[in-house]
Amino acid sequence: SVAFDYSRAEVRTYYLETLREACRRYDLDGVELDWLRYPDLFREGEVDVAIMTDFVREARAVLDEAAKRRGHPLRLLARVPVTPEQALSIGLDVEAWLKAGWLDAVIAGPGTSFSACPLERWVDLAHRHGVPVYGSMERQNRNNVPRYGSPETLRAAIATLWEKGCLLYTSDAADEEDS
Repeated sequence: SVAFDYSRAEVRTYYLETLREACRRYDLDGVELDWLRYPDLFREGEVDVAIMTDFVREARAVLDEAAKRRGHPLRLLARVPVTPEQALSIGLDVEAWLKAGWLDAVIAGPGTSFSACPLERWVDLAHRHGVPVYGSMERQNRNNVPRYGSPETLRAAIATLWEKGCLLYTSDAADEEDS
């Protein structure tokens, strides 16, 4: 099922207008385009890479315009699937975005089972364009069991990301009892 069908101009316009409004109202440091929460961007068989590339180009332009007004850069990050091929299969030509200089960082994978993920592939691709890759870690508790229950397991998870060439990005704040 498609949450929002990006083949529809009104969907893209809605998100770009939301981005413009956020840039007008708030002094942002940047924006994360999270392509993993609802990765079905098009109806089955209708994936259009050019539409998504135009969308990201326009999002970058919105941020650059706001940066001029604010007097500081606004970063554009993209949370992407586990591999470049998976990204491309849903319409995300991240390599083209990197070549164009539109992204300031890539957040690779969902952050739930990263140790087996080939994050090095994103690292190789992004680093060729001078862009850092963040390995995501979801620290959210599931069924009252902390994902990284001890300092040792948390350090091991971070070491795995570091070994793969990623920086650390945490998208969920740890609960107080987790810390």
